Amino acid sequence: MIENIRKYTGLMVVVLVLLFVGLVFLDGGISKAFNGKPVMEVGDQSISEKEFNRQRALMQLPSVLPTAIEIPENSRLLAKHYLGETFMEGPIPKTPSFIVQIMAEYLQPSLAEPERFIANRINIQKGGIEFGVTPSNDEVENFVETVLFTDTNGNFDQEAYTNFTKSRLSNIGGIPGFNNYIRDLLTAQNLSKVLGGGISTEKDTERELFDIQKQEISGSKITLESGVYEGRVKPTEEQIRAYYEENMQNYNSDELRKITYVSIEPDWDKALEKSKEAKAKAEAEEAERLKKAEEAKKKAEEAAR
Repeated sequence: MIENIRKYTGLMVVVLVLLFVGLVFLDGGISKAFNGKPVMEVGDQSISEKEFNRQRALMQLPSVLPTAIEIPENSRLLAKHYLGETFMEGPIPKTPSFIVQIMAEYLQPSLAEPERFIANRINIQKGGIEFGVTPSNDEVENFVETVLFTDTNGNFDQEAYTNFTKSRLSNIGGIPGFNNYIRDLLTAQNLSKVLGGGISTEKDTERELFDIQKQEISGSKITLESGVYEGRVKPTEEQIRAYYEENMQNYNSDELRKITYVSIEPDWDKALEKSKEAKAKAEAEEAERLKKAEEAKKKAEEAAR
């Protein structure tokens, strides 16, 4: 057998090469051969089970990002570019995890629907290319370092980033998979601004909304004891009548109706007792009748003998 292997080594190499070429160029390529049958299709894209599971794992990513500290002011400037000034100035703590959760709403309305998540990502990727709003690699890395992994001084936290990539990214495609996910989130925000730019509002409405969002309201409370003024203020009858007529609606009550009714109900216990007595009497009379009929029958039979 070894001799045959040596003899046909060249032929075996050719066969292996042909098999490899067949896997690559026939029936979807080598990736399809090793990834198995697709579990879903979006447009002209087939999603293998391996890719489906990787995408589903990505949906958990917002909840595992840092939640301990809020991003500093210089990081918020970049976040405002994508999320808007109104959101970033709200009262909710702006942690990296919360920011990504808000951005991910375009992609994953529910963790129970990975199919929608995958379809949304593909559509957003196509939309980003069509409208030219897909962030570059530098933009993605800048967002990751400046917003998601920054210390309290606004500097890139290399240690936190390294620990995160080592412990959290193994099942989602590593750093490239993470960066592509963030790229899709940023693309979705860019698309929302482009598509929303076609909707215009009146300047007065915009100014009023801006004033409401920016206004600061302060107030104070003064308590007046009524007992202090009792006896000091003595309105005349004319003043009382005039005040009443001006505020008459405050003293009106809802319309009322007066209804008189009589509730009649028999004495059920007495009626039941009377019914039992009547039934017992009827049964006794029937028994007496049957007894007399039987006696009459016997007398007739004796007379006939």
